[in-house]
Amino acid sequence: MTITRKDRGELLYLPDIMQRTKMPEGTIRSRYHSGTMPCLWKLGRRLVTWERDLEEWLEAQRAATTKTRASSTQAPEGEETEVAELGERLEIEARKVAG
Repeated sequence: MTITRKDRGELLYLPDIMQRTKMPEGTIRSRYHSGTMPCLWKLGRRLVTWERDLEEWLEAQRAATTKTRASSTQAPEGEETEVAELGERLEIEARKVAG
């Protein structure tokens, strides 16, 4: 039986959540208990979520990962020139050895 709500989409059970997130059951349950996956809730003894809530949580995870990756790839000020100077020094050293 499929339960749907116009504003939240389909009600997803644990197997559906596992399939959509590609996460094992233990990880999902652990995140539920630690509160790091707040879109999940209990319906009787079952762990469930609304489709839209899960999509929003996944999008928030993607956005957080993208921000973290973007900020970690930027070099601190002054570091670029040090790397360039080091590269130039290595080129000069290589020319000395070769020539």
